[in-house]
Amino acid sequence: MSAIYRNMTTENRSGLLFSLRRAVFTFGLAFFVILSDMLVIHLGGVTTLHGLIEQTIILGLGLYFAYTGIAIFGTEIRF
Repeated sequence: MSAIYRNMTTENRSGLLFSLRRAVFTFGLAFFVILSDMLVIHLGGVTTLHGLIEQTIILGLGLYFAYTGIAIFGTEIRF
């Protein structure tokens, strides 16, 4: 039983759908963009810590799903 579970977790970790490195990169990039907008540009209207966290989660998830789609389907997506 544990060998099957270990094999499944290894496949999930090495698969294209879940990537901790991709998640850290995209959420870090999202946090940097929202924080710089909050402190310098004021385009997004984020003024509180709650708004910063909320917008970081929204933008981070969007970037993560976009990079995951590119990782799964490749860069040559044709419609």
